[in-house]
Formats: sequence, C-alpha cells, structure tokens
Amino acid sequence: MAKKSMKINVVDHLLIDNNREVEDVTSVVLPVWNPPTTAIDTSGIALAMDVPDMTKFNAAEYSIAHNNGTNSQYLAMPGLHTDEFRTVRQKYTTSKTKIEYESVKYRLTGMHKSTEKGT
Repeated sequence: MAKKSMKINVVDHLLIDNNREVEDVTSVVLPVWNPPTTAIDTSGIALAMDVPDMTKFNAAEYSIAHNNGTNSQYLAMPGLHTDEFRTVRQKYTTSKTKIEYESVKYRLTGMHKSTEKGT
C-alpha cells in the first residue's frame, strides 16, 4: 500500500547569503525557468511549432523580502551572491496518522539587481 501524505504548513525557514545567515526574511520568490524556443515549420504540419531548447535558459529573477534583520544589509551589496534557502514543513502521513517533518533546500546563484523600499 502506498504511503499517502499531505503537506500541512511551513514550520521554519532560513536564508543564507554568502555564508551569512540573514534574519527576519519574510518571503523568497523562486524563479520560473523559461527556456528559449525555436519555431519549426515543416511540410506536412499545418502550423509552425515552438520547440523548447533545453540546452539554454533565459535569465531568471528571484526576489527576497525582509524586514532589515541581522545581515540583511549584505543582500544589497553588488557582486555575485550565493543564496541558500531552507524550509522545514510539516507532513501528515495518513498510514501512520502522525505528523512528520521534511526539509527542502534551494541553492541559487545570482547578482543583485535592485532594492525596493517596502510600505
């Protein structure tokens, strides 16, 4: 019998920017990867088809929102940033009828683009 589970909610999160833990992060929006496409129009096909080129990717953006906690000033520094975003979320396993925890980690490398002041 397959083990069924459902995600409940995020328990904790952590952002590390260039080996420095950034505190008071409110959200991280991860990028959406959109590969460039090539139009293919051959005989026998009524319409041209856009085929994704999976060997290349266009530039992608991700954003980090924070409330000026410890080490948050380093997020706006120019240069290359290596960010690691970790979350711990609850998982309810129906076969065991108990709540377990699982960890998810995202690693991103990028350049600082802009800083916007919140409301």
